[in-house]
Amino acid sequence: EPISAIGTRPAVDEGVADTDKTAGSDVQGGRGPEGHADGETQSGRRRVGRYSEFKVLLDDPAETPGLRFSNYASALAEIVVHSKAEFAIGIFGSWGSGKTTLSQAIKKILDSDEGVVTVWFPAWRYEQDQHLIFPLLDLLREALDARADSTHEWARTAANAVARAGRAFLAGVTLSAGVPGVEAQLEPGRIISAIQDDTEGGSKSLSSYHAGFVMLRDAIAELSANGKRRLVIFIDDLDRCLPAKALAVLESMKLFFDVEGCVFVVGLDQEITERAVTVKYRSLGEANPQASISGADYVKKIFQVPFALPPMRTWQLHELLDTIEKSADFNDAQRQDFNQNIRNHLRFLTDEESINPREVKRLINAYILQLKMLGSLLRDEFDPNIVLALQCMNFRSDRSEE
Repeated sequence: EPISAIGTRPAVDEGVADTDKTAGSDVQGGRGPEGHADGETQSGRRRVGRYSEFKVLLDDPAETPGLRFSNYASALAEIVVHSKAEFAIGIFGSWGSGKTTLSQAIKKILDSDEGVVTVWFPAWRYEQDQHLIFPLLDLLREALDARADSTHEWARTAANAVARAGRAFLAGVTLSAGVPGVEAQLEPGRIISAIQDDTEGGSKSLSSYHAGFVMLRDAIAELSANGKRRLVIFIDDLDRCLPAKALAVLESMKLFFDVEGCVFVVGLDQEITERAVTVKYRSLGEANPQASISGADYVKKIFQVPFALPPMRTWQLHELLDTIEKSADFNDAQRQDFNQNIRNHLRFLTDEESINPREVKRLINAYILQLKMLGSLLRDEFDPNIVLALQCMNFRSDRSEE
């Protein structure tokens, strides 16, 4: 029986039990004295138990990350600040390994530098946008607008230039709605007219792409001020995008590659990206083997500074738990449970050399959910150590399949 596997604590004091029955909150056989469902009182409200206010862990980057992330962030931030701003950093790691945490740690350092403008681009949020360059330019414009004031007039000028570049790219693009897979169409007349409106003097460009690129280059040149300032664009959540869309994000970065004053910091799973490249360009290689594109070579060409995020070792688990406790909004009861139960059992979580930080959080959340469900069913009269032991046994890869 599932309940017998959990175990129970000693019976409560009879006086307490009688008081509970009088209040109509007793739960016997799944029903209270008035026929209420498990854990409900006569008023229909859920009973407040020992674990009612326990909270799950959110998948948010830690404000003060451990696992040597501060050292990694400082080194990468120094590269961004002191190198010629015309390169891309690739932070490679598997799902849940801490790419976002490291990227935000780098951003936090750079945000304290007056000469750096940072832009955070959550790729997953804009995955459904057909033309990813437009939300990226919008976020850049917003970041510059936020800097613009009487002492940062350059930011206002650069923001206006980015807006003009966006209009040049967008000009003449109409959307054919009403059918699956929206397609973009170009109207040369509208393109030329829009570009001419934004171009002062001289000959008029006939290419919207070229005109937009020139305007974007000028905007970043205004921001850069001959190397005094730099733009750093962080691209996050590529792991949450479909492989083809993640590749489209990387393709959109090429627009900035020849623009001095711009640095990209991108977190991605290298293996998934390489597979996406192989799938996309497979037909090209089949038609002409000499023109085939290797996924590994594609990634190397984009990222001049590669950083493979070291996996978290099992012996570092205590440091991860310290970081979780510092950043979590636990009440006293949950903090006590975390230190007395979770820390004790997670020592036996795995016998493998490495462990995924996100999986640790997921296990803790599953444990908290079980506490709440069993607390309602058994009125908190069970041993949480048995619940957590079962969770850890299920987590281990060497558990018996029988």
